[in-house]
Amino acid sequence: MVHKQSIRRPAPALPDSVFKMFQMHGKVVIITGGSGGIGYQVSRALAEAGADIALWYNNSPQADQLAVSLADEFGVKSKAYKCSVQNFDEVQAATEAVVRDFGRLDVMIANAGVPSKAGGLDDKLEDWQRVVDVDFSGAYYSARAAGAIFRKQGSGNMIFTASMSGHAANVPQQQACYNACKAGVIHLAKSLAVEWAGFARVNCVSPGYVDTAMSGDCPFEMKEEWYSLTPLKRDADPRELKGVYLYLASDANLAKQHVVRYFLRLEMKFYTKLQPKRPAWDLYIFWTVHRISAKPPVEKADNFGVQERLGIASRRDVSCFNNFQVLIPNLIMDNLQQTNPSFVLRAVKDVGFEDRPVPTLKDPWDVRVQIAQTGICGSDVHYWQRGRIGDFVLESPIVLGHESSGTVVEVGSAVKNFKIGDRVAIEPGVPCRHGSYNLCPDTVFAATPPHDGTLSKYYITQADFCYPLASHMDLEEGALVEPVAVAVQITKVGNVRPNQTIVVFGCGPIGLLCQAVSKAYSARKVIGVDISQSRADFARTFGADDVFVPPPKPDGKDSCAWSEELARIMKEKFDLGEGPDVVLEATGAEACIQTGVHLTKKGGTYVQAGMGRENVVFPITTACIRDLTIRGSIRYTVGCYPTAVDLISSGKIDVKRLITNRYKFEQAEDAFELVRQGKESVIKVIIEGVTA
Repeated sequence: MVHKQSIRRPAPALPDSVFKMFQMHGKVVIITGGSGGIGYQVSRALAEAGADIALWYNNSPQADQLAVSLADEFGVKSKAYKCSVQNFDEVQAATEAVVRDFGRLDVMIANAGVPSKAGGLDDKLEDWQRVVDVDFSGAYYSARAAGAIFRKQGSGNMIFTASMSGHAANVPQQQACYNACKAGVIHLAKSLAVEWAGFARVNCVSPGYVDTAMSGDCPFEMKEEWYSLTPLKRDADPRELKGVYLYLASDANLAKQHVVRYFLRLEMKFYTKLQPKRPAWDLYIFWTVHRISAKPPVEKADNFGVQERLGIASRRDVSCFNNFQVLIPNLIMDNLQQTNPSFVLRAVKDVGFEDRPVPTLKDPWDVRVQIAQTGICGSDVHYWQRGRIGDFVLESPIVLGHESSGTVVEVGSAVKNFKIGDRVAIEPGVPCRHGSYNLCPDTVFAATPPHDGTLSKYYITQADFCYPLASHMDLEEGALVEPVAVAVQITKVGNVRPNQTIVVFGCGPIGLLCQAVSKAYSARKVIGVDISQSRADFARTFGADDVFVPPPKPDGKDSCAWSEELARIMKEKFDLGEGPDVVLEATGAEACIQTGVHLTKKGGTYVQAGMGRENVVFPITTACIRDLTIRGSIRYTVGCYPTAVDLISSGKIDVKRLITNRYKFEQAEDAFELVRQGKESVIKVIIEGVTA
């Protein structure tokens, strides 16, 4: 029997409760023109749903009090900001102020607008320019300032308020400039939805006639003509729109991540003067998707006060919302793809790309993360080139990579501390959770045979091994939390304390980070050692107080004797007395291991973190006579990851300085080859996640 493969996509993962999908707790929203009309009603709706509100205004004396009222009524943070959207410098400054005050930005609603005063030929040029500056440029400036934040965060949501006037030249009023600006906003939204596909979603709402101050002073006869062209014979109350904005701003809008292919249009009916029996447009794709009922808005606020405004309407049930259009890009969720592009180690020295099945949640504590950035570790290259590290032997293909960050796209039913859209650093091993779990024999560790790593579009792990990133941290920093956590563990094993002298062998990524962590822990003196002068020079600017580049071994000199001589030279050169308190060895090179043991003071601590040849000549007699504490260090233990996040977010360690090379996902093999070559100029190589 021949089985045909269907092109049907799998259904998305949905929360059990529809109301949870509309919750906005923890989200920060900017609403321009937020002190009146549509803007204020949307502010109320989002605050009612739990969002913190930054209410922007230009000429509204009551804005500050409105913000206070939102905070008092709904128990959220709310603050008013005076900002003219006509001026990009003001918009940028206000956006940055919101991020400082609230810690992040999740949603920008570009809602501010002004009407035209006359038609295209009669409009004064200064009036024309003012409408352009507010209605189009102001929308773009808002998007530009917010987009920069969204790109840095790796997530965000842009919502434009356009108008039905951007779709048709409405009558009887003449307003060519307003119509053109709103049409421009609509196409701007479409264009940015494509351009921002990798980090944010973009939506556009096109209301029809709405009872606001903007239309309040229009002549009676003009309004009567509006009503005659509208099926329900009335304009909209601005409260009737807030359910749509809440849907677009919340996680109920599953049109979330990245790939922009389609726009969903809710049907609009507005009869033109020229063809009064025929709608100017009647565009719909999915009739049953979020129709708006014809019931008038109700005052009671139950379950965010939106049930009465989010009913499913029949085709006859046409409300005033027939006069607006909602453009929802990203209707097809990126995380509904049928394949999971992955960079796979098939065998020793054999890597390639594969489209693997999208992983599914198997445990209520699981989360699915869309990988954004991945650093290349020496262990990845080691498996690629040799197929084993100790007892971990490659016997079947595995996905490479374990230094990763990303965005949560799905959570298990028991997960309460993360939501879709959260940016996280991933601790890439899930152990038994008992004692020193880095020693757990049952650990499922990414890219350690036989387990798959993180160089895929999606990776599933447990929620308690994901760590939220501070709002000012980007996803590259999130990926480099992993090597910082390794360094934290090494210094933890070495019991590095304030006022100690620390020598670190190796100025590669782990050695440099050991130096930086030691310095952050207030070590009195930190000395970095490397055979590369350029690496040593960099170490001096990164975390080391001083550096040592060993001279080459003289011809005919015994290696063990030379290591002992180098230890003596270092003690004299850096005034180390009997030696440093702690030696952290991060190279795995036999000469460094021998020198480090000879160098460590009596009763001191020597930590072996670097991995080279499996068997080396070790100065065991020296270690015994000096009563050294000799420890190995592998991966990390409880507390290392949170500490690493804190060291980065506080600015004590600037991991971005380590990144020397960046590659796209499809260039992963080139990135690995660069690391394999071991060039002195290359410190940390990072690979961007799948974006297509």
